[in-house]
Amino acid sequence: MNRSNGHLEQQNMHQRRQKDIDILRSHLETSIGDDTLVNGRTEQVAPSDSTIRVPSKQKSDDDITVHTSNVSRVKKKRRTRWSGTLLCIRVLMLDLPSLVIFSVLIGMCCLEYIYHEYHLKTLIAASRAGNDEQLRKEFTYYDRECSISDLSSKRGEGLLLSNNTTPEEAIDIVMTHGTGLIPGLLKHETMKELREYIDNRNNHLDKAEKIPVSQGKKRVSFGIEATEDPIIATALKELANHKLLEALLHGLVGEDPALTEITAITARYGAKNQAWHPDVKPDGNALKFARTYSHSYSLFIPLQDTPPEMGATTVCPGTHYCVSWDDTQEMCEQNGFQVSDSFPEKVWKAGNGFILNQQMWHRGAKHNMKGAEDRIVFIVSFIGRPDQTRQLSRGTYFHMKWLMWGHTFKDLHDAHISMAKPYSIFRSLSIWKPPNRNYGYDLITATIMRIANMQMGGHPDELPRFKKQVIEKIFHLPERLQGPVTNSNNAWLIYLEETMKKLINLLFMINAGIMTTFGIIICLIGVSKRSFRPLKTASFHMIFTHGLPALFAWRVLEGIRSSEWGRGVTTGRIMRPPFPDHLGSIKDTDVSNGPTTMPTRHDILIGSRFDAPYLGAYGRWLEYHPGNVEFQNQILKCKKMPPVLDSPCLHSIIVNQKGRILEQDWTNGDWRIMTPLESYRYAHMTLKKARNYMVDSMTKSLAILIAHNRFDIRDSEMSRGMRKQLNDLKTRMFDIVLPTSEEAVEEAFRRNRRIGASLGIGSVLPRIPDMLAKSYTQTQLIKTSPRWTNLSAKETLQVGDRVYINYNEEGAWFRGFIQKVRKNGSLDISYDDGEKQSYVPSRLVVLDLPLKENMIVTFEGGEGIVKRVTPDGFIDIITSDGKLVKSINPTKFGRLLS
Repeated sequence: MNRSNGHLEQQNMHQRRQKDIDILRSHLETSIGDDTLVNGRTEQVAPSDSTIRVPSKQKSDDDITVHTSNVSRVKKKRRTRWSGTLLCIRVLMLDLPSLVIFSVLIGMCCLEYIYHEYHLKTLIAASRAGNDEQLRKEFTYYDRECSISDLSSKRGEGLLLSNNTTPEEAIDIVMTHGTGLIPGLLKHETMKELREYIDNRNNHLDKAEKIPVSQGKKRVSFGIEATEDPIIATALKELANHKLLEALLHGLVGEDPALTEITAITARYGAKNQAWHPDVKPDGNALKFARTYSHSYSLFIPLQDTPPEMGATTVCPGTHYCVSWDDTQEMCEQNGFQVSDSFPEKVWKAGNGFILNQQMWHRGAKHNMKGAEDRIVFIVSFIGRPDQTRQLSRGTYFHMKWLMWGHTFKDLHDAHISMAKPYSIFRSLSIWKPPNRNYGYDLITATIMRIANMQMGGHPDELPRFKKQVIEKIFHLPERLQGPVTNSNNAWLIYLEETMKKLINLLFMINAGIMTTFGIIICLIGVSKRSFRPLKTASFHMIFTHGLPALFAWRVLEGIRSSEWGRGVTTGRIMRPPFPDHLGSIKDTDVSNGPTTMPTRHDILIGSRFDAPYLGAYGRWLEYHPGNVEFQNQILKCKKMPPVLDSPCLHSIIVNQKGRILEQDWTNGDWRIMTPLESYRYAHMTLKKARNYMVDSMTKSLAILIAHNRFDIRDSEMSRGMRKQLNDLKTRMFDIVLPTSEEAVEEAFRRNRRIGASLGIGSVLPRIPDMLAKSYTQTQLIKTSPRWTNLSAKETLQVGDRVYINYNEEGAWFRGFIQKVRKNGSLDISYDDGEKQSYVPSRLVVLDLPLKENMIVTFEGGEGIVKRVTPDGFIDIITSDGKLVKSINPTKFGRLLS
């Protein structure tokens, strides 16, 4: 009985197991489709096989255990698939949006921080617009007016370089004339293909791509990207491989100059003459303020033979030295010439470029050659690389695509690689560059400088155009998220700051909303499951969406802070004033104590503010000043004479020179008249340098060291001691026995006068005594006739001299300059008010002697004595009641010259 019952129980158990297996088999068939369970494994059944192999009832307990284990794995696999799907949904719907929004938020916060900590400081330091007091501390030259005598070439003579021209000769030509013609810059095939490409682009430009140009009705201009077509990179490479051009640019503006423009200008038939202009404003001139603004050059390359009728560019050589615009346009209108005049065939040959100092006056000429092709010119411009004090010259347009900023001359060698995306974007934003390359001016710095000085592209009037074409058209930023557009000079700053604040507030609210919603959901899930696991998941979510962007932002900010640029901004080295404020308090200067004066073109200028290696050839600007050129020519004549005749020869130079010897006060830039003793000593030093190349080189090196000590090192006892030692060393280099007093100098002059006259070295011409005149402005009627010596105009007056004229012998004296000296001694005069007069008798003309300290002047407040004359012609005076009046404009006073 017991055995029968046990047998039945065992049979029932097997039936129950079989029933469970049938249920599992049915479940498995539903879950895994055509896979059939066979002996604890899944076996693939052919689609045509309808037979299902069922496990035998005689399988062991181990087989049943295997079946159960497989079922568990299948269930786990289903859960994993479901969890993966949920994870993907969460990442796409929650994590990525959170990551993007928080990244943008923290990016905007970083941008605002960088703006306030770096860019705003740079902008304030770079600002010179309207800051006359700061600029007037930074003079290196003076406000020099132009006259016809300043034109260095009348019909293109002396401008054409050749393949045999040395770099030194090329630099001398460009420094003298402000321009030079360079043959063979591009190959014929390159020019042809480049012209076809630009011509095709001209026909498909949209409005946003076009660059505004003067007289632009029949002219088209646009910016070019170096890699937008292979022919552009090829042309740039050919320019970089031109040895003379490379040496010329490196000599003019410094090694590896920065790139500031790649454009093309097309003039079609019917284009009119442009107005005469330089590309630099007077208050942003790199000659007048050589340590404040960088000097720049443009290279113009015609892509077809260009005769005068097709509009070859018109130039006015020599005007790059003239920083005053008075009368210059009319003078160039009468005496300028087209570049084609420099070639024997009178045709500006294709591929022969001319390099242009952007301070020189020029204009695009009219195209009136009917039936001729369009005149297309390819333009590339360069400027000295950024340094601690200089910035982009004011007035220059620098038309260049945004991603081309940050590159230099070296990058032209492999433009197809180094100037291609994404590298060009990194360079433009100053994010990264190859280790063997230099940074040019990056986009952000260039933009800051434009805004700081209200230049084209950064002027407040151009903000609405920027808002419409960039912010709204490209970024699609709605009006409510933008800052206000105001009419103030700080319009750009107000707009940018308010726009950043609105964007940050919006992004902060969105991010806070997402995080709040996510936090509530996590808390509800945790409460429902009574588990802290959702909080753990939320922590990993926060690390991914917020921690990583925050870590990356911190690393970027640290990189900026520790970079050379970041340290330079925070320490005040970047865009610092070129001349420290403490210079005004220095009293023990080693310069002449003579009266301050306004220089003229005939004066000999001894500068102290051009001595810097980063200025390139600009460090030698004063060597090309007319008075210095004439003085140096006379010194070379003395060099050829025996040393025993040095004194009478130098005496002849000093006495017979038309101008004065002026020394620049290095503390404020003023020009001071040297005493006879100081002039005599300087002449001897100059002669010794001319005879000894080693002494000349050492003197120049010492001048650079002294200037570095004066302007680039913090004032201290050590720096003052070093400056004294350098000056002593400079003095010991010239072991010259000189008179020790002014009386001894005058006695030496009288003795040398006799010796010089007997040897025929030079004659001593009489001097015109100072005029005694009265006027209330420079061009107004002079009421008192001046006293003057009746000398022949051919002997004493020259073209370009500033003079006073007794108009029609009516007793009214007006100011002007001499345009022409005729054979009969009469003069052609150009008055300051624009009127011209020919055949004026020389007896009606007297020299307008330069303004100088201690003269008596009249102004709106009465009369006073000039206490100081600055290089721009402004004066400080002491009135009759002892008050000091500073910075009186030259148009607001007249002179009582005596």
